[in-house]
Amino acid sequence: MKAFKSIIFFIAFLTFGFIHAQEKAMVSVLVTDFKNNSRQGETILFVGEKSGETVENISDKNGAFKIALKGGDTYMIKIKGIVDEQDYNRISIPKLEEGQMYGEYSVLIKYEPPRSFTLNNVHFDANKSSLSKDSYKELNELLSAMQVKESLTIEVVGHTDNIGEEAANLLLSKKRAENVRTFLIKNGIDQSRVKATGYGEGRPIATNNTPEGRHKNRRTEVHIIKD
Repeated sequence: MKAFKSIIFFIAFLTFGFIHAQEKAMVSVLVTDFKNNSRQGETILFVGEKSGETVENISDKNGAFKIALKGGDTYMIKIKGIVDEQDYNRISIPKLEEGQMYGEYSVLIKYEPPRSFTLNNVHFDANKSSLSKDSYKELNELLSAMQVKESLTIEVVGHTDNIGEEAANLLLSKKRAENVRTFLIKNGIDQSRVKATGYGEGRPIATNNTPEGRHKNRRTEVHIIKD
């Protein structure tokens, strides 16, 4: 994944007489890639380090949104990926005294998601293509991301270890990828947005001579075709 970059601008609060202090600051957020193209459908979380409260919003077609944050706290800014969250930066909102008002806070987030990743918590029954029950939490996260990002198009890719016949492993990997695709389509994702393929034992990422290596090789990947 490319390194995150962050620019946080803010203008010091203005002071007026005979008014109550504001409790929340309005923060304008802009999300772009590293070429300054706006990124639509990115979920950004602000997690209060003192309060533990999470406030979130989703960038519009211009990559922008506004969010209100309570004063007197520092917020960790997190970018919600398809199946995980990435810490990005922090922003502190001071608590105001009587008669003070917040000025403008602006946060610029430059972000490019990884083009491929492994569904680490998607599993299948041994030597079968049927999804295990513990797979659906991560699959639902993938589904939610595709519902938010309506242009997101992916390829699901299945891999196996080298135990068994090569031809059987190739077929098994394809069936497993197809079952992930079927789950997404049954839950409303257009079939044109999800491709599926399998490479069997042909593309290992670890040795097949140890149980740990074989476990790593038995995997389901997602490749981003279009976002």
